[in-house]
Amino acid sequence: MSKIKKCNNCGGKLLEDDNFCQNCGSFLSNEKKKINENNNGDNMDNGVLGKINTGLATVFSAIFIGLGQLYNGQIVKGICLFIIGLILVFIEFFFNTMLMSAPYWAQESILVLMIIVLIVYVFIWILNVRDAYENSKK
Repeated sequence: MSKIKKCNNCGGKLLEDDNFCQNCGSFLSNEKKKINENNNGDNMDNGVLGKINTGLATVFSAIFIGLGQLYNGQIVKGICLFIIGLILVFIEFFFNTMLMSAPYWAQESILVLMIIVLIVYVFIWILNVRDAYENSKK
């Protein structure tokens, strides 16, 4: 029978054999598992690179979507957000190249699509920076 422990990042329930948290996606290294066993998940300041710096996590997320989550040790969430950010950037570049070669009557529609993608990117970026900041304080 497996022992139930708490995640260092979100406090969710973990089984002894878990490699990442099912709740927040945070990767659990062997060191984190040992810390978790010793103090029942009360120590939440260890990220991928050791002790988490709130400012650094926020700056990483501000540079590009998902980097702050990767720094905080939320590997699955960070990779997913990073891929979403890349897709939105590539869509924006695709629309930009279409805009350059499109006839005059189609340029307005492409420009509207570019603005919509940009608004979605900025919205996700803001949520991403806030999430990295909040999770680095835990």
